[in-house]
Amino acid sequence: AITKSALQNPLKIILDGNIQKVFELLEIRQVLESWAAERATEMATDQDIEKLEQIVSRMKEDFKKGNLGDKADVDFHLAISHATHNTILSHLMATWYQLLWDCQKISREKLFSKEKNKKLLLYQHIEIFEAIRDHEMKRAGEAAKRHILFVEEELKKYLNNAS
Repeated sequence: AITKSALQNPLKIILDGNIQKVFELLEIRQVLESWAAERATEMATDQDIEKLEQIVSRMKEDFKKGNLGDKADVDFHLAISHATHNTILSHLMATWYQLLWDCQKISREKLFSKEKNKKLLLYQHIEIFEAIRDHEMKRAGEAAKRHILFVEEELKKYLNNAS
C-alpha cells in the first residue's frame, strides 16, 4: 500500500524541520533565479512583461494592505522562470511551487518582523522586474542574486536573535 508520506514532495520532507536545508534551497535559488532573470531579459515577450507587471501591481497592493503577499511573491518568481522560455526550468519551478510557497510564507513572516524589510522586499522585486522589462541582463541577474542573499542574511539574523 502506498502511504500518504510516500506521495509527498521529497524536497518538502527533507526541508521539514531542518533550517540548514532551507539555506541550501536558497543557494540553489540564487544560482537559478539570477540566471533566469538574465535569460528573461533576452527571451521575455510583451505578454511575459505584462504578466510580471500585473504581479508587481498585486505586490504593491499587498504591501499597502499590510498583507504577507506570499502568493504574489511565488507567482513573480514563477513568471520569471516562464519568461525564460526554458521548458526544463519552468517545470522545475512548477514542481517546487508548493515548496516555494511554504518557504516564502515562513521567510516573509520572519522578515516582516522588521517593518523596513517589507519596503525593501517590494523594492527588490520592482528592481528585478524593471531590469527584465528594460532588457538589462547584468542588472537583472545582480538584482535577483541580491534579493536571495538579502533573504538569506535576514533569516540568519532572525534565527540568531531567536536563539
